[in-house]
Amino acid sequence: MQKRIDEYIKNAAVASAVAVTCIGITGCGSKVEKITDYMDNADYEKALEVYSGWKNVSEEEKEKLADAMRERLEQAAAGFGAGTMELEQAMEIYETIDQMNMDELSGDEIVAYSRIQTVKDSREMYAAGNEALDGGEYLEAISCFRQVSELDCNYASAVRRAKAAEQKYIDAALETARGYADEGNYESAYSYLKSAGHSIEDTSVFEEEILALHKQEALATAAALADGEEYTEALAALDTYKETYDAGDTEISEAYDGYVRDYVTQKLEEAEEYREKGQYLTAADVLEKAKGEVEAPEFDETIARLKNEKPVYLEDLEQISSYKFERVPLDEERTDVHKKVYIGENAYELAATAGDGWSSDSLGSVEFKLGRRYTNLSGVIAVDSNSGSQTAVVKIEGDGTELYSGRFTESSYGETISIDVKLFNTLKIYCSEIDGDGSIYLILSDFTLTR
Repeated sequence: MQKRIDEYIKNAAVASAVAVTCIGITGCGSKVEKITDYMDNADYEKALEVYSGWKNVSEEEKEKLADAMRERLEQAAAGFGAGTMELEQAMEIYETIDQMNMDELSGDEIVAYSRIQTVKDSREMYAAGNEALDGGEYLEAISCFRQVSELDCNYASAVRRAKAAEQKYIDAALETARGYADEGNYESAYSYLKSAGHSIEDTSVFEEEILALHKQEALATAAALADGEEYTEALAALDTYKETYDAGDTEISEAYDGYVRDYVTQKLEEAEEYREKGQYLTAADVLEKAKGEVEAPEFDETIARLKNEKPVYLEDLEQISSYKFERVPLDEERTDVHKKVYIGENAYELAATAGDGWSSDSLGSVEFKLGRRYTNLSGVIAVDSNSGSQTAVVKIEGDGTELYSGRFTESSYGETISIDVKLFNTLKIYCSEIDGDGSIYLILSDFTLTR
């Protein structure tokens, strides 16, 4: 709701600025000028007197006066917010214009009054926040400062003071908890820090303090295991600590990284080699398997990056139906009739089997939902070397409209396609017919979609 009000206010300000420009160019007539001059000289009674005695006002004059008063409303609201105008003067301007009862300004008056009142309340919150901060009531200070409006010239200061109050609150809580710990009363320290954490958004400082009390034992245990070259057990000891206490401590991380650095580096380099060849899924698979041996943040970060870089494959689409359509396993390859190899990174097989006189042809097909989110489909269609001497027709349709048709035989080379699929909701790839006996297996490789 607040965002809608702010947007309305901004639009009103723009409209006012445009109106002001128009007034400056055209002039406003003697009555408008008199009322405007009185308003600018803070003689509001005179302004109302001239306005109330103004008879037979033309529509053009009404519009000019409305534009002039709209500008004064904006000046009052903006000036009070910026700290260049006192509340009393801003309200006098508003009340004077309100008494004019101009229908053209009803919306502008509401906006101006709302802005003035918002800043007025904001100033009170700012003052209350300063008082609470000086009195050591840090949570109260934070609450007050966060209620200061962006329309208030004190907003930037309030943001800084809220952060300062939060830091003072954290420092005071840490000092109290450390006092408990110095007495050996760790449970009270933990309890106090957990309770204090309920009052702020970022509890990481308190969590780190709790972790520090447990860190020494975990590090000593891991070091002893590592001295005996029991690295897996050392990593397990640190993992147990991290899982139990949600460790984010630098020293823990450095110890952990020291035991796994060589392994992590090797797997990252292997994944990068695949990425450079455009094998994003294979690269991610290498890291997923490595995660089964070692938990390293670099793995998750790289996997996330690979997912973001990877183009949209057919497997990423919502599948509506399929028949005799399979994805080639990631660690397998397919070879076409001309001995060209297609890796399993982004490869599929679409099969078709000719009838034997007793049964009808069995034709593969797959249909996906595009949702009108893509513009182009590209890829390669080839004949698998395991196919017989058949001929098959492959068709691609978008919402039932034929976009591509190609005939493939045992001697066909792989065909690269690029199809415009924008505005289509569904995509269907299928074999429409087959000639000959036996089966034909069509390789669909590197099929990607462009948004």
